[in-house]
Amino acid sequence: MYRNIFRKIDYKKYLIGSTLWGVGDFVSQKVTKNNTESIDYKRVFRSAFYGGCIYTPIANKWYTVLEKLIPGNTKIILGKKLVLDQTLWCSFILSLTYASFAVLEGNSLTVAKNRICKEVPSSMLANWCVWVPTQALNFKYIQPHNRVYLVNLVTVPWSGYLAWKNSKS
Repeated sequence: MYRNIFRKIDYKKYLIGSTLWGVGDFVSQKVTKNNTESIDYKRVFRSAFYGGCIYTPIANKWYTVLEKLIPGNTKIILGKKLVLDQTLWCSFILSLTYASFAVLEGNSLTVAKNRICKEVPSSMLANWCVWVPTQALNFKYIQPHNRVYLVNLVTVPWSGYLAWKNSKS
């Protein structure tokens, strides 16, 4: 029974997600720190852990569920998917991201809640600039089971941005 469960898990997606989130954080630190500051490898690891173990499995499921709810890729259907993705999913995943980072840093749930309230509204605006065009292409041209790959590719600069915003909190 358990063998079948583990055979169905696509570990490649999780490994890619973990690697790209970690790379995004590493690059963010290289760009935003001066040459005398060292890289915070614990932060890189937290980002990699979040990307591979939390974000990627949930995102993969989201794209599968969204396709079942709204199948197809006509302009009207694409618009519906984008609205759901950029309202429900976006607010959920940004909140989860900031909460997860806070908890993984060893902070309390109160700190996590405050971070969500402070960072999510401004992150939503940046999110729409990056993810609306990305997801329009994703929903139009990429098969649902492969959508997380394009998302994870764009996640390198995006996760770097989120890591940078989170580090300022």
